[in-house]
Parts: sequence; C-alpha cells; structure tokens
Amino acid sequence: MPKTVQQDADKPLWTSINRTEKDDGSVDEVVTLVVEAFHPRFKAAQDLMEMIAEPASRTQRLHIFKLTDDSLYTAVTLGRTGAEVVKEVAALSKNPPSPDVEAYILSRANKAGKVRLVLDTKRELTEGDEGKRLVGGRYAVVRTWRTKYTLTSFVEMDADVEKLVLNDPLVKTKYLLPDTIETRIIGDDQQVVKFEVSPAASLIDMKRDFKERMRLPLDSVYSFSTDYNTPDVKLRLKSTARLRPYQSLTLSKTLGNGRARSGLIVLPCGAGKTLVGVATAALLGKATIVVCLNSLTVMQWWQQFRLWTDVHHKTLSVFTAEKKEAPGDIVITTYSMLGFPDDRRAEGSPELIEALRSKEWGLMLMDEVHVAPADTFRMILNRVRAHCIIGLTATLLREDDKISNLQYLIGPKLYEANWKELCDAGYLADVKCIEVLCPVRGVFFDAYLRESLIGGGRRATDMLQIMNPTKIHVTEALIHYHRHRGDKILLFSDAIKVVDFYAKLFHIPQIVGLVGEKERYSIINHFKNDSTLYAVVLSAAAETGTDIPDANVIIQISGNFGSQRQETQRLGRILRPKHGGQGNCGWYYSLVSKDTREPGDHARRRRFLLEQGYSFKVVDADEVIGHYTAQGLPLSVSTEEEELSLLDSISTTRHTEDGGPPKKRARR
Repeated sequence: MPKTVQQDADKPLWTSINRTEKDDGSVDEVVTLVVEAFHPRFKAAQDLMEMIAEPASRTQRLHIFKLTDDSLYTAVTLGRTGAEVVKEVAALSKNPPSPDVEAYILSRANKAGKVRLVLDTKRELTEGDEGKRLVGGRYAVVRTWRTKYTLTSFVEMDADVEKLVLNDPLVKTKYLLPDTIETRIIGDDQQVVKFEVSPAASLIDMKRDFKERMRLPLDSVYSFSTDYNTPDVKLRLKSTARLRPYQSLTLSKTLGNGRARSGLIVLPCGAGKTLVGVATAALLGKATIVVCLNSLTVMQWWQQFRLWTDVHHKTLSVFTAEKKEAPGDIVITTYSMLGFPDDRRAEGSPELIEALRSKEWGLMLMDEVHVAPADTFRMILNRVRAHCIIGLTATLLREDDKISNLQYLIGPKLYEANWKELCDAGYLADVKCIEVLCPVRGVFFDAYLRESLIGGGRRATDMLQIMNPTKIHVTEALIHYHRHRGDKILLFSDAIKVVDFYAKLFHIPQIVGLVGEKERYSIINHFKNDSTLYAVVLSAAAETGTDIPDANVIIQISGNFGSQRQETQRLGRILRPKHGGQGNCGWYYSLVSKDTREPGDHARRRRFLLEQGYSFKVVDADEVIGHYTAQGLPLSVSTEEEELSLLDSISTTRHTEDGGPPKKRARR
C-alpha cells in the first residue's frame, strides 16, 4: 500500500519537487508551490510567495510559483534565513514539505546573501603642506594631513564561504587586489571577511563568475550616505506626489539605512513605474542618468521630473539625436545614444558622450529594461559609471534566452506586482479580453489554400490571413460601436502594408517606424485632446516607449507570431486607470483568422495573460458584424470584385518586395 500523506484542509499551500537526472549525471530539481486563491488564508500564503518564489501562473483559482536560486537569494537579502523559509512554508502547507524540498531550500538559501559587492568610501590620510603654527606660545613647523575619500568596490563575505571564494583561481588572479584582505567583527560576534576589488576588474564579469562558478549571487549595494565624491542633487518630491502602497513598498526594498540595492522592478504599464523611478532619484539625492528607448520617452520622463519634483531647469538636461544639452546632474537619454559606436553618432555628440562617461553617477534608471541584455545595450553598463542600477519594466519576457542575464547585469528582482490585484484595487483599468474568430471565405480562402499547398512561403499566407476581409468587417463594426461610446481606439498590426490600409480606410493617422518623434508627439497630443480623433493605427514600433494614456480600446489585427512579450506590451497600452463617464474599463480585441496558423500563434500569445489571471471571451465574427449590419450600415470590401482587387494589391506588394512580377488572378 502506498504511504498516504496527511493533508490539512485549513492550509492553502501545496508543495512538490520534481527531480530529473541529466545526461551528464547531474540532477535538475524544480520545487513547485501551488496556492489556492479561494482559500481564507490565501493572503498570508501570497505574501510569503512574493518574498521567496517566482510566479509561474496566476489563474482565478490557483496561483503557481517556482522556487529558484534567484528567488531564494532575494528572500535572504530581504532578511529571511533558509530555516525560516522552511518553517513558514511548512506552516502554510497542506502536505508537509518533503526532506528533498527542505534540502533544496536550505542548500540554496545558505549560500544566498553570503557575498556582497559593496561600493563604499575608503578613507586615506595623505600628507599636506608644511607650515608654521603657534604651538604652546612658540612657532613650530607642522605638517598638515588631509583625508582623501575614494569610492571603492569591496567584496564582503561571511566567514563560512571565505575558503570557497578566496581559493577560486579567478578570484585570485582577476578580482582580488593583493594585500587587501581583512577580517572584522560586526553585530553579535559575526565574522566578516572583506577584500578590495582590483580596479582593472569588470564588475559585470565578476558577478557572472560568482553566480555561475560558485553559485554565489552577488548583491550589489551602494553606500550613498557616505559617498562624498558623487555630486549631490537637491531634489525633493512635491506634496502632490502621493505614492500608492505598492510604490512605497517598492522603494523600501530598494533604499534603506543609507544604502541602495541594484535590481529589477516589474510593474504593469499604467502602474506608475516612472513615478517610482523619479522618487528613487529624489530619495537617493545623487547625480542620476535615465536611459530610455526613444526620444519620445525621454520627453515623457522629462515631463514627469518637472511634474513630481522641484527640480531646477539647469539641473535637468536631455541628450537625444534631436536635442543635445550640456549634461546636468540629471540627464535623460536613449540606449542608442549611449550604445552606438562613436562613428555612428550625430555630429557634435562625442564630446558630450565623453562628459557622460567621465562623470560619476549615483543612480542609473534603465526604462524598459528587458531590452538591456541585447549586445548593443550591454555596452552601456561598461561605458557609464553608475553606482546603483535600477531596471524598470512591465514584463521580464524576451523572445530569446538572454533575460536571465539581467541577474548579473543589473541585480535580482526587487519587486513584482500582481496585475489582477492592482486592477481589483482600482489602480489599473479593468480590461475585458475578447478573441474574435474570423472565418476566411471565398477567393481569400482559395488563395490561402493554394499558397499553403504550393509552398508559397509564410509571408504569402501571413498577408492573406491578416488582410482577411472578415477582419476588416469586424474592425468596422467595433470602431462604430466604440466611437459612439466616446472611447479612444488603438489598432495594431506588425505589417506596414496593413497599417497603411487601415489608416486610409478610416482616415486616421498612423505611427510606424518611419514617423519622426515630432510627428509622433503631435499625433499623440491630437489624439489626447481632440474628441474628433477617435483612433490611431500603430505598428510594432509603438509597442514600447510610447505613452498613450487616453486609449481604452485595442483592436489587434495581427501580431508577431506567438510573442507573449508583444501581447503584454500591447495590453499595457490601455491599463492606465480611466476616470471618465464610461468607468474604469478597457477592451482588448484580438482578431484571429479561423482555419489558419493564427489560432495556434494566438494561443501561445495569450498564455502569459491567462497566467496573470485574465480570462478571454471567444465570440464569432458574424455575431459582431450582425449587430453592425442590422443598423443598415455598409461594409467595405463586401463584393467579390472588391475582394479580388484587394487580393491583387497584396500579391503586387509581396512580389515587388521579393523582386518578382505580380501574377494576374483569374476571376471566379
């Protein structure tokens, strides 16, 4: 008979571990924690999970978390020991944690927080000039001594990992400055070993090597209260800058006791990431550099600094391709301006770039930090000397395998908000997600089958499923409905041809990559302030770094295959809370062509949103279109003649791009 594990119904947590042996003989362990969201003690379990685990899925009834090296590292740096984590998990678990689960937690937690990369001030006495002074009624020659303050990187470790660290060959040859090892006693007789890092060492390489070679993640700490070299900035938050509870919690996990931790802050679009960044700069009070995706985002940050703080106009400066101001103590710039090689910058930039590089920055704020691991942007971390680095993003999703690099490039995740909780609390709009299934009919379906059978390539079939006339009809119906409600609508498609088609069909402006920053700003300002401009159509170029706060409806005509990151970014455009007459609501429509590859792609895209607790309602296109045509309203591209004309225009565009001649299509 199998052994029965006693369960406690009064507890909301389930624990399990999966152990898999790899080809090299090593064992891969995954600890899963499942929390019942409907349980009366759910809040206590959720608070614990946010401290010790990484969220994997948050549905309406079950929240699933994973224990990882990084999550336990964060828990320890926030004050928990491995034994305390085991005890708290056991107190909330229906099934007692197995010995394997306990061993996993203790082995990881006992290494976490043992080593810290501390940027602190080193004080040295240096000889000054000789001079005569009156001493005891007589003049004597006295040599003066001066205190020299130097900001220096130290590795500080607990005594139980001293041998592991100091015996590592790389530490000996690359990172340890000879003759700087010292031991001191702190607190209740706790022994701490400390050494100075070699000035020639790369701190990024060192953090990576400690994590990968010794499984000892380095917590980067900046002692800003004792930093006498980095310029102070007189910056205070205005009384109107009232932080929400989760924003205050974020700051408490970043700043404390005169020290600042480097790391990642994950807040949904509309939850006030920018205000958190501005408040961090004000509380730190040191020279700050903000790095953004584009010039439009730079100006939005500039406006937020002016809105929420008493910053002096000479202190705040902007450095973009269009506007190059002499660096103040707060500089807002773009990744491209700092990351491109010198010969790719505009005329006059190298001198200003050198000024940014040579300056000591107390704080670097990296907006949309999920782009930072790209090789071009990684250069910035080596080029700009910033003592504390805070990464801000709505999602830690990328389509490659580089997102994990953020652990050593910047630091651990300091805080991640639960999207659905913020919606329930009224901090974000309550968004209704709707999937509209659009049949592909007539000549378009014939063309789709033909291109699929003859191997016409994905570009050909993609354009046919995107330009499906049923999608056009659904878009007309949805725009008519929401326009008369007074809503503001965003249309999204990755294909420039499609963006141009819808812009002309509805006589609305478009934002694509070729639209300059000034024109973008003008369109967004017009969209915000002019009630007659009800919609804008956008390409992928406007997914990140573009703030369109008044939009509350998205119609997604097409997307980038199964990209969860793109789905998240687009939803974020309408998450900002609304306070108008229509209530705090938003609508997110995804138009999906049936019997094509789109349903499979969209299933992958929406997975992240489902895991955040959102639900999708699925409706048929004919139902949406029926409400529209019942009012006697006409549809575009409704005859076979018009469909053939649209089909020919798609063929012409595709063959022109491929370099081949367009083919005439026989009429049915």
